[in-house]
Amino acid sequence: MATPVPEIQNAKFPFHDDPSNNGDQDFAVLRSSDLCDFLVYKPFLCFAKDSFFRGLFSGAQALEYKNGLPVARLEEKSDVIRDLLLLCYPGKAPTFEATELERPADPVKHIVNVLRTAEKYCLMSEELSGRVDEALMASPVIEWAPYRVYAIGVRYRLKSVCLRAAKNSLAEALHSDWADEMNEITAMDLLALQSYQNEVKMTVRRFYETVQNGDSYWIDARDLPFTLTTNLHSLEAKGHSKECIQSFLRCDVKIFAHEDDSGGPYIAHYHIPTWFDDYINGVATLCETRMDWKAFTNSKLISTAVNCGTKNCPTCLSDGSSAALKMAAWAACFHDIIQSYSESKVPQLKLTF
Repeated sequence: MATPVPEIQNAKFPFHDDPSNNGDQDFAVLRSSDLCDFLVYKPFLCFAKDSFFRGLFSGAQALEYKNGLPVARLEEKSDVIRDLLLLCYPGKAPTFEATELERPADPVKHIVNVLRTAEKYCLMSEELSGRVDEALMASPVIEWAPYRVYAIGVRYRLKSVCLRAAKNSLAEALHSDWADEMNEITAMDLLALQSYQNEVKMTVRRFYETVQNGDSYWIDARDLPFTLTTNLHSLEAKGHSKECIQSFLRCDVKIFAHEDDSGGPYIAHYHIPTWFDDYINGVATLCETRMDWKAFTNSKLISTAVNCGTKNCPTCLSDGSSAALKMAAWAACFHDIIQSYSESKVPQLKLTF
């Protein structure tokens, strides 16, 4: 019985078979090792001065043709070729994440394969590096595999990718993300990352020590998720319960209210509820051992704070759903303030390139 001949598939848009290009000398067909044909526009693969495809497309006659177009067989599989071509083509860069059925088992390893293929065919250039930078910055992998993407950024000298990955690595332990990519960077590169992490953690820890000592909250008073007052009698006039007002009595701290005419901070004493103080301390506790930016918007902390703030006061309870939204929105802004503060105090990531 004769062995069936494998069927050749046509790639999906924008590399699909287009009859209008049959015989057009500006086009060619690249065939992957798993027999997928990519219709490509030659100039997009010849931008690099030493591109392998310059010689391929301008050399001797092809051994095989399809619809009047030369066919070049490549050793790589279709998923690698597709993302490589998307990097070479103008438009939105690939995020290295396909549909669930097409997604590679290890997306980071897939990225490495794509970039090594670009090197193999001499496609790496300033233009392609810019596209790789764009693709990695938009890819989900920089969020959940920061150490491995940091190593890729070092390997290909992508400073913005290294910095974003370094920030994302603050909440991850190094041993949880160790892979082959980490073996390709130097001890100096790893030391630069660890020094950056330590500086950020120390800066944020010093900030929270100040907060927990009650010296100053450095909190913008605008849009706070509770009634801001210096006069507790006003709370009673608004219908707040005795328990609610007593919770304000237990905390008297300084809050960053606004900037005065000199451009400096104006610090004022306000009464704040204990549940809000508990939220601040809860975030500090979560960040104590590792710098997890998600701690600021931790749903459990926010839910606990809102429940404590509304359970003993009908006035607060009537505004419970709105309070939850305000708390979540304020927490997100608080996160941005602390992150900006830490970045302003921490030296830049000291890369070796």
